[in-house]
Amino acid sequence: MGGNAAAQAMSVSIRGISDGNSRRTDRQLLNHVLRREAIVGFLTGAIVGLTTAIIAWIWQYKHGSALGVIIFAALIITQTLACVSGAGIPFIMRKLGFDPAQSATIFATTVTDVTGLASLLGLATLFQAWLH
Repeated sequence: MGGNAAAQAMSVSIRGISDGNSRRTDRQLLNHVLRREAIVGFLTGAIVGLTTAIIAWIWQYKHGSALGVIIFAALIITQTLACVSGAGIPFIMRKLGFDPAQSATIFATTVTDVTGLASLLGLATLFQAWLH
């Protein structure tokens, strides 16, 4: 989920960077894209997280509600960070003198994989007593 969200956010950023008709500075464009992608990531995470939480609750009645809350929160975190990193990394790559379209995917995938796994396992560890 995170990788797809980051890829979509990257395409929006790269399109904005390459648009020669834009009247915005890089900073204005970055702020606009980051704000919008953070909202999209949060809402996508909430919708997919809620759907997944409901499915977890149905399949695992005993611990389904706890598992559902953990998955819900982990998906919100992952999707939000995926969209924000996917939108921001092309600007960072451009600032460093690299082609954003060529090199941003590697970093965004790493961010989404690490945050997705860390948020899910971290939340499960924090609420481990609730799961027993």
